[in-house]
Amino acid sequence: MNAPGAGLWCLPEIGPDVPQSLSTDKEDQQRLAQFSLQLHKQGVRLLDQEFTTLKAAIAPQILNISHLRELGPQMLLPLHSCLAIETEGDARYITLRGCAESNLSVFSLKATVERLNQVQAGLGWYVTDAVQMSHAANLRLYEPSYFGTYAEMLYFYGAESDEEFAAMALEGEDPTPEDMAQFLEDTPITRARVVESFGGHAHLLGWGEPAKPVKASQIQWASLTPQDAKLLKAAQQFIRQAKKVSKLTAPFEERDTGADFGALAIIVWDDPDIGIEIMDAAERDSYECGEGAEIIFDLRADIDKPETWPALITAYKAQMGLYAQLCTFLRLLPEKEI
Repeated sequence: MNAPGAGLWCLPEIGPDVPQSLSTDKEDQQRLAQFSLQLHKQGVRLLDQEFTTLKAAIAPQILNISHLRELGPQMLLPLHSCLAIETEGDARYITLRGCAESNLSVFSLKATVERLNQVQAGLGWYVTDAVQMSHAANLRLYEPSYFGTYAEMLYFYGAESDEEFAAMALEGEDPTPEDMAQFLEDTPITRARVVESFGGHAHLLGWGEPAKPVKASQIQWASLTPQDAKLLKAAQQFIRQAKKVSKLTAPFEERDTGADFGALAIIVWDDPDIGIEIMDAAERDSYECGEGAEIIFDLRADIDKPETWPALITAYKAQMGLYAQLCTFLRLLPEKEI
């Protein structure tokens, strides 16, 4: 038997958060045009060719930055940069965004870090510090500290040792030491195996006290191969510049990116298998939770406050310059085939 009124159509009650007017599309187009001209004024040039739409003109413009032209497309890590107008509550923003793409390169640390540490104990940690600095610089990498964080969260449930992990997993079964040993042998990802996959350097995973880098003397610098000297210099420059750029971008980082995922590259010690397994689990978790997006960085300002645009554009140019520096640095590391 059909329910009374089945098939009738009616208007639902409109909630207070639903806009009661049509989109001001012409105003948006006008704001985008004004922003494009401001970009051009500040050195992010409109390309000298014909375009049929404003969107088609702006898309290549925001990547027309000297750092990227000088580096060349073959050196750049995958990053999709775009411009958008977004609404959040009563506020409307003009947003410059960098999004993750697929087909990530995999770079290894082992050979380079060990060579540098042989020249001077601790010299190689400049390389790992630069890799870790990428997070503070809003240029996410899937790297050792990322793997350490998600291994603890998704696999070990806060256990600080394999014995504690086994006891938690077998809780209620009154396990013997032999049962726990067998469980750890049969489990693909344990704390010991994760640490081993990163050369025994637990501090790279964020487990334990960090290792401080040590400066090289002039004699030690002179003993480096040209490739290692270039890499070490690039790492140190990235660390210094990242601290400066973060001050420029901080006022425009209004969006919480804590649940976002995606990266510019994957950084492993040597064998990539465990790191990639943790990465896959972390991305699946983010997809299933539905709380994140494939966003690397997000810089935005109030669309109705054009006086803030010059500082936003300055921050974006600095962010993309830092991205170019990160690409230069990482391309000096050995790349692995997977």
